[in-house]
Amino acid sequence: MNGVVVLILLCLVVMFIKLFVDRNWLGLILFLFTVILIFGIS
Repeated sequence: MNGVVVLILLCLVVMFIKLFVDRNWLGLILFLFTVILIFGIS
């Protein structure tokens, strides 16, 4: 794993925690959907 991938993963984790703390379920669903799409493409 290179630095860019680690940085992107860190940003995703921070976003996930923020959405979870805010109890933003719509945001969480959209976020998870986006992550699945990204990993599906790559």
